[in-house]
Amino acid sequence: MVKSYLKYEHSKTFGVVNSSTANVVWSADGSGSRSGSSGRAIVAANEDVLCWDIRKGELLSRWKDKDCNSQVTALAQSQVDIDVYAAGYEDGSIRLWDSKIATAIVSFNGHRSAITTLAFDKSGVRLASGSKDTDVIIWDLVAEVGLFKLRGHKDQVTGLEFIQPEAPVLSSEDGEEAVEIASDPVDVEGFLLTTGKNALIKLWDISSQHCIETHVAQTNGECWSLGVSPDGSGCITTGNDGELKVWSIDTAGLFKLSTQVNGTAENRYLHDRGVLHRQGKDKATGVSFHPRLDYFAVHGSEKAIEIWRIRSEEEVKKSLARKRKRRREKMGSAMDVDGGDLDEKSEDASTAEIGDFFVSYVIVRTGGKVRSLDWVHTKGSKSIQLIAATTNNQLEVYSIPTKEKSKKAKSEELPDYTRSLSVELPGHRADVRALSLSSDDRMLASASNGGLKIWNVRTSTCIRTFECGYALCVAFLPGDKIVVVGTKTGELELFDVASAAMLDTVKAHEGAIWTLQVHPDGRSLASGSADKTTKFWNFEIFQEDIPGTKRTTPRLRLVHTRTLKVSDDILSIRFSPDSRLLAVALLDNTVKVFFVDSLKLFLNLYGHKLPVLNMDISFDSKLIVTCSADKNVRLWGLDFGDCHKAFFAHQDSILQVAFVPHNQDGNGHHFFSTSKDRMIKYWDGDKFEQIQRLDGHHSEIWALAVSRTGNFLVSASHDKSIRVWEQTDEQIFLEEEREKELEELYESTLTTSLEPEKDGEENSAEVGTAGKQTIETLMAGEKIAEALEIGMVDLKLMEEWELAKATQPNTASPARNPLFMALGGISAEAHVLSVIQRVKAAALQDALLVLPFSTLPMLFTFLNIFATRLMNIPLTCRVLFFMLKTHHRQIVASRTMRLMLDGIRINLRQALKKQKDEMGYNLAALRVIGAQVKEKGVKDYVDEDTWDTEENLGSQKKRGFVQEPRPRLSSVVEITSCNAPQNASIQQQLSQTTTVDTMAGAVRQPIDIQALERYISKNVPEIQVPIDVKQFGFGQSNPTYQLTANNGTKFVMRKKPPGKLVSKTAHQVEREYKVIHALEKTDVPVPKAYCLCEDVSIVGTAFYIMEFLDGRIIEDATMPDVSPAERTEMWHDAIRTLAKLHRIKPVDVGLEGFGRPSGFYDRQIKTFKTISKAQAEAVDVETKEPVGQMPYLEEILEFFGDRKLQPRDRGTPIHGDYKIDNLVFHKSEPRVIGILDWEMSTIGHPLSDLVNLMTPYHLNDQTDISRIPGFSPGETPGLPSAKDLVKWYGEVTGWDPSPELNWGIAFGFFRATCIYQGIAARYAARQASSAKARENGELRHPTGRLAWRHVRTARERSKGKARL
Repeated sequence: MVKSYLKYEHSKTFGVVNSSTANVVWSADGSGSRSGSSGRAIVAANEDVLCWDIRKGELLSRWKDKDCNSQVTALAQSQVDIDVYAAGYEDGSIRLWDSKIATAIVSFNGHRSAITTLAFDKSGVRLASGSKDTDVIIWDLVAEVGLFKLRGHKDQVTGLEFIQPEAPVLSSEDGEEAVEIASDPVDVEGFLLTTGKNALIKLWDISSQHCIETHVAQTNGECWSLGVSPDGSGCITTGNDGELKVWSIDTAGLFKLSTQVNGTAENRYLHDRGVLHRQGKDKATGVSFHPRLDYFAVHGSEKAIEIWRIRSEEEVKKSLARKRKRRREKMGSAMDVDGGDLDEKSEDASTAEIGDFFVSYVIVRTGGKVRSLDWVHTKGSKSIQLIAATTNNQLEVYSIPTKEKSKKAKSEELPDYTRSLSVELPGHRADVRALSLSSDDRMLASASNGGLKIWNVRTSTCIRTFECGYALCVAFLPGDKIVVVGTKTGELELFDVASAAMLDTVKAHEGAIWTLQVHPDGRSLASGSADKTTKFWNFEIFQEDIPGTKRTTPRLRLVHTRTLKVSDDILSIRFSPDSRLLAVALLDNTVKVFFVDSLKLFLNLYGHKLPVLNMDISFDSKLIVTCSADKNVRLWGLDFGDCHKAFFAHQDSILQVAFVPHNQDGNGHHFFSTSKDRMIKYWDGDKFEQIQRLDGHHSEIWALAVSRTGNFLVSASHDKSIRVWEQTDEQIFLEEEREKELEELYESTLTTSLEPEKDGEENSAEVGTAGKQTIETLMAGEKIAEALEIGMVDLKLMEEWELAKATQPNTASPARNPLFMALGGISAEAHVLSVIQRVKAAALQDALLVLPFSTLPMLFTFLNIFATRLMNIPLTCRVLFFMLKTHHRQIVASRTMRLMLDGIRINLRQALKKQKDEMGYNLAALRVIGAQVKEKGVKDYVDEDTWDTEENLGSQKKRGFVQEPRPRLSSVVEITSCNAPQNASIQQQLSQTTTVDTMAGAVRQPIDIQALERYISKNVPEIQVPIDVKQFGFGQSNPTYQLTANNGTKFVMRKKPPGKLVSKTAHQVEREYKVIHALEKTDVPVPKAYCLCEDVSIVGTAFYIMEFLDGRIIEDATMPDVSPAERTEMWHDAIRTLAKLHRIKPVDVGLEGFGRPSGFYDRQIKTFKTISKAQAEAVDVETKEPVGQMPYLEEILEFFGDRKLQPRDRGTPIHGDYKIDNLVFHKSEPRVIGILDWEMSTIGHPLSDLVNLMTPYHLNDQTDISRIPGFSPGETPGLPSAKDLVKWYGEVTGWDPSPELNWGIAFGFFRATCIYQGIAARYAARQASSAKARENGELRHPTGRLAWRHVRTARERSKGKARL
């Protein structure tokens, strides 16, 4: 029987703030970078991209592609769609990411090595990429293809920017400005400016695809970066020795060249304006202009950023005047009158040197060596800000006062800068050199040079940070409350995890402490050092006096008991699990084994050729494994010291080995090894074979820790990452692993062999095709070829059958290929088209290149069918034109191919003409709609930020409270492809457009509008009076009104209902205002609250005003009007939004007094008991009958009052009525933009909100109350299951609610019964504001019986658990 093993897989990564492989990009946050926000930092984290909230230091999202393990080397943000980012990778691939959904939307492959720089053009539809392979590629982001490749640099590309000149502004005769317009305007594609490490700067004409200008950028050998001014009129290149070269760009000349149909570059457009020298003499690796102000920043690889200021022309003239005055004074001129008061206007700025325009402003000293920087531009900031990503794994934000703000100070003084924000806690500043897991595997200690951090393994969060020396080893002491660290200076440092304090520092050794281990009995530890000794330390508790008092407190200290001296430096020590032996690895390549009790030598282990760096002993104390700098692993028996096996394990020094610490699954002799070759390997110590290779780290792996259970292991690397690898249920077999490794080797060799030679004819040309063969493209090409072959066979078969059927109608259908039958009996052409459609647009051309020329007749046959039957004409044209371009010579030389092309041309023209007619009709329809909208007084639809509607354009129920950007008219009104008979009524299509206005109607509960306007004028300046007031149809508890200001801006007012309230604890709009206002600065989507008015003389009751969210309110939780994919994502975001609320700490947002953090369900029971009795006594004003008590109240209260059965307290902000119809969804995206109706919010147990949202799932099997249609399993496509919701919730909050869910469901139905009873009580007093109040009030009886049924179920299950 073949032995199988359980597979380990990478599960999570933490400890990385940013990698030094890529640049940092600053972005405004989702709120538009409102005042008080510092935006987000987008950084690389090895193979991932991280999005950090700079102010909070929290990780917002992690962008990871499971198919990519290469490091991120370059980042860029689109300036048109700020949610789109481009990431370049070490393997030469590029991915476009949508930051809203953290998903890669497009991927490109064209470069042969790492991407060095990326840049979007102004329109956001093109992307330029530069690489270490010296090529520049322009990508079309709409068509998702590479346009062309530019060659010319002889070393890696270090900088590139699009230059897209605009029409110059000229002065007219009357002095007014006029824009020059070309007489024959054309589509200006622009230019590209690039720099290379070979010290060249090149200007490329994108339209003609060739280089029009080349200069030597630097005089000292290499050019490292390029920075272009925001207006494109100049640039700066950086080189060695702190050299900065300034260039001017003739944008007017470039615009003139771009407007010429056959323009040729006859002039120079780049002009050398001089050289600047920064104070740092190292190479300048980055330069960046401020997007708005006259500053630029430059940095090298040192711990400094130099800020330069660009002077205005007036300042330059003053500077020249002062210089002229000083020259005259030095020359001793007798012209006192002329020299005393100079006419500054007489100075000509054109005579100034470059140093007069650019002056060093301030040098910012950073906390680490700078890798990259970006400018931060937030609203309300009175200084310039920049964010620096340093090589020591941190982000820093610096604020520098501008010249205007610091002009009061003396001109000689440098402006004072401050480090305002930083992201540093989630990672170490230096490499993690040691790891240790607590006894319960819940905590992880990681130690580095200067820092010790304690992590929660499950949530990957840092819970403690300590300062320490240069740590080389670390261990938890028994009890997991104290951590001991061994340092390079020979000290043992003790840290208390609970109090976050250092307990003691012991000078233990004269040399570095390379290793330490706690004795298996937990009463002592041993430390090994470079001073050639191993020392043994006992744990001792003593009473320490508390200063200023007579009391004492127990403290732990280490007491030195014994010393073992050896002949060389000690690198590693290990106790055997049976406490009998101690193994000591020495610098002389040997391992010595001693008896622990007598410290007498037992065994000498010889064999390694270089020092043994680490070792471990198996659970049964029979095997010892050693690893060495000689790249070998050796297994020894501890009985006689014989070497069982020595094998070459890694390609570099092996740093760590560790056995699985138990033998539960027969894996007690399995061990792991880590190396400088970036790999972790899993070995079978009995068979001496490699089980699995774990790839993921990008640099040497310094530390390794295996959990006590063996279910996971943790590794730390020079790449700053700490990775957790978990054991899965997937079985692996050694033969299969070998085959996988051989396949990977074959694939990498195959793709390498397909790359063109560097000296080939194609690579010598200045322009080439942007493509690269990968395994993906090869497989796609093979699938297309296979589909063509079986498709042609099927076409012939079906053609013969049609001919036979013409003569014999009863002819049986032929036996087609089983593939077509398995796919539902589709036709051959449909199958071929589906295969081509499944190929990614970016990989299609490379996949088509795999097809041999002999397959072209088959491909053209199907293209002709596609054209005839109007099957995906855009794709048909793309494939046809690419194949014509690729095989032009062979096609022209073939008469058969020419005949086929004639047929394709005729059919394709007919198809394109039909689509052209449809497009023309749709354009005409849009013009008609535009005219109708204009006639009704609505603004012209010119831009999504200015187009607005003033009429009710639909009847679908929606509501909201913050104005989201309006969509374009073409996206609101869906015009389908129409023929003439379908031109029935464009007005009817217009009427199907939906807005939120239909949700507000007549005011059912009148208010004093004049008093409200007077209050608004004094307290809410954002609202312009007079106002128009309407009342929303929703809101059975608190009446809700729509306020439309004089300028058309909409707001929302919530107030208490009129009259005497049944309960003092209900209808608390004051609490609604407080919680909404507190959550505005968090990532929980809530509307902005403007004011709270508790003066009842204004509208009769207390009220507050908030902003208006223009989105979707979905009353049916099955969401019938959306697609299955959108339905899944909307529910996912609903549960994700709830989890975000529940992970907030009340004290962080000022809600610590909003409610008590403990005893939530006790208070709820007491509250609902009181409310229920008050509601039961309410008497109908007409019938004079009381509402009455709810069923089984006493029995229900007795069950819930048992504290042993109640869920454990958690104390987070809760909504109190969280459900789908209390959420506002974005108009066109599956995400929540706001949570409404906070009147029942408090500090309580998050389980109550989760149960409330999941209530429809628990009504499927009920008979007392009608279930919600669509929630039966499988009935509604895309509707997630209840298990999915619980899983998604736990992923964000970090706790699993499943064990407490039954109790919560029962309480949820009890709570719902009280709410229905309250609606009945309000209807009885005629205070309810909804027409459905009476109907909903009647639901209290069946809901009460349902609550009693769930109470009995929960009680039985709790008894079952108790018996277990």
